[in-house]
Amino acid sequence: MKNTDGFDPAQSRNVLLAYSYIGTGDDHVAIKASASPGSKNLMFAHNHFYYGHGMSIGSETNAGISNVAIIDLTMDGGDSPNGNGLRIKSSSSRGGKVSDVSYSDVCMRNVAEPLVFDSYYSSSSGTLYPNFLQIAVHRFHYLGSKKYGGGRLTFSGYENQKQKNPLVISLDNVVFDDNQPALAESFATHYALGPGPVSFSDKIVTSTSRDVQVSGSPGQAAPVDCSGA
Repeated sequence: MKNTDGFDPAQSRNVLLAYSYIGTGDDHVAIKASASPGSKNLMFAHNHFYYGHGMSIGSETNAGISNVAIIDLTMDGGDSPNGNGLRIKSSSSRGGKVSDVSYSDVCMRNVAEPLVFDSYYSSSSGTLYPNFLQIAVHRFHYLGSKKYGGGRLTFSGYENQKQKNPLVISLDNVVFDDNQPALAESFATHYALGPGPVSFSDKIVTSTSRDVQVSGSPGQAAPVDCSGA
């Protein structure tokens, strides 16, 4: 499908999507929350995604999104220039609280932007500030891309003179094979690393961007086995 989402729960509660195969011209999945009571209790398990713009939350998050679990996801993006992997996106024109989102056992390749957590997705402005909290990525394995190498990563909380809402995210056993990713943005982000490895932890630790805090220490563990993905 061109220029449309593959599965669009929009504003929903108590949703399960499992064992699905999705390739599309926009978001593979688009979770949104523009009006009360928001979106809550969503699970996405054992899915395969191909060409598309990612496993996405946003950009309308102003009514709140919580308790989202992504489990056993395989993504093969076909090296599209607009390809995204795991993505939370919003801006001050439509932002709100996004919390308790977990990604686990993810195999990915040929995706230009594997991890995108962006509080400045749109140039539109307002006072609906994004607030991304308790985001967790566990057991993530990126197998590389012939075109984009390790791809580009964005970690961007929201911060201005009136409001500070850092992205709070934990990374555990997040492994990139061969070429390592470029850290396109690391801004207003509080990282918790480990106990498993984090391939690009050196780039995070040496970041000079404003309000970047790092706790924890990456260790050693086998990456997710993607041989059967």
